[in-house]
Order: sequence, then C-alpha cells, then structure tokens
Amino acid sequence: MHGILAMAAVHDRYLAVQPTRHRSMREVYHSSRCVILFSKWLSQPIEEEDKDAIWATAVTLAILTFSCIDVSSFEQAWPLKRPDPSDLQWLRLKASDKAIWQLANPMRPSSVFRKVPDTFSQIPEKLPIGGIDGVSVELAKLCGLDGSSTPENNTYFGFVHSLSRLLEVPKGEASLGKTFMVVSVISDELRACLEEKDPVALFLLYLWYSRALEIRWWIDIRARYELPAIRKYLQRHHKDIGIIQALLLEEP
Repeated sequence: MHGILAMAAVHDRYLAVQPTRHRSMREVYHSSRCVILFSKWLSQPIEEEDKDAIWATAVTLAILTFSCIDVSSFEQAWPLKRPDPSDLQWLRLKASDKAIWQLANPMRPSSVFRKVPDTFSQIPEKLPIGGIDGVSVELAKLCGLDGSSTPENNTYFGFVHSLSRLLEVPKGEASLGKTFMVVSVISDELRACLEEKDPVALFLLYLWYSRALEIRWWIDIRARYELPAIRKYLQRHHKDIGIIQALLLEEP
C-alpha cells in the first residue's frame, strides 16, 4: 500500500503543470514506510500467500528508485555531474532483484503475475553464444565484435545483442518486459565500464534510453535528463570517435 501511494505521489509530480524535481513529503513518507515494512517482511519466513505482495513491493521499490533523480537540468545529471555514490544506483539493484525473483517466484503456478507478460522482464534473455548475427555493422565495429566474439572475450557482447533485438522493434511497440530484458543482461564488467564513463558503454546506454523513454512515464522521468546528458558528454569528451558522433547526429 505504501509503495503504491508513493508511486502515485511521483506520478502527480510528473504530471504537474510545472513539474518539480523535489520529492513531496507524501512521497518521502510512503517510500520510507514501504522500505521499512518490506525489510521487516524479508527478515522473517515468507509464506506462500505473501509471495505476490513481496514481488509487487520489490517491483514498486525498483520503480521508485529508477524515477528518483534530483536534478533540474541535464547539465546536473549523470554523467555530466560530479561523481556521486548514488550514480547508477538503479543498475545496482539487479542482484537483489534476482534474489527476490527466486524468493517470490512470480512465475509459480499460484502467482497472480503468471499471466502478466512484463513479468518476464526479470528472466535472463537467451543470447547467442557467439558471432554478430543481428548486430548492425556500425555497432559491431564500435564494440569490436566479429564472428569470433563471445560473452567471455567481449564485455559488450550480451548487451549489444539484446539491444539490437530491441532496436528492431518499431518505435513505441516494445513491451516493458522486452525493454528491461536489455538491462537485465548488463554484466558487472559492463556496469563498471559505465561507472568509469567508458564511451562505448555510454553510447549503448544512450541507445537504450532512446527507446525505453517511450515505454513508461517513470522511465521518461530519468531519461529526459540522462539521455541528453550522455549525448552532451560524448560530444564534449569523445569527438574523436567518429562512429559515435555520426550516430549521435540522429536525434532519437
């Protein structure tokens, strides 16, 4: 209940005539109560009848984390701003999401989420074991992929293949599940590249944002700042990477 009320407060802020970056007291209160109660439930044995509520709350908290961005212009957003421990916090939730998935198992026969297609956004996507089938020539060249590439010898491999599948879907037609399957395959190594502002990793995330922002309003909250911030960062600091600059010229 507290999680849903916190989401409603975020949505009110998003739809305001003059959208504000500041969280309301209502949003902060319900978010904190949700976290406290969720932690309490996880500290005790989970009964079968509680698993759906546990899963719903975990998803709600993930959405609240993703939509929490305290900036008023893209110049204040990551990766342009000074480094902060909260940078990419939404990506760090991936490990805990997998743990909650195993605990609550929303695909079990008795789950109310079993018939919800977007639930599959947490299931690792089956990717090719090697090669560049389905990857554009430009992305393959940028990421150093060729016929001998595998997840073991190329950090970008999984993300590029998953992203390429998303880019094949006409704009506005991708599901939330398909969209988040892409980030679900981000490895610890690729996440480290993002934290270090590796230009190739940043560009791949830029392409993901360009499609993800139209899927849900709470994705747009973050994308409207971080998408142009990534673009500007790459234009300022990596003018020498011709492939990136050429593709950046095409507004998403």
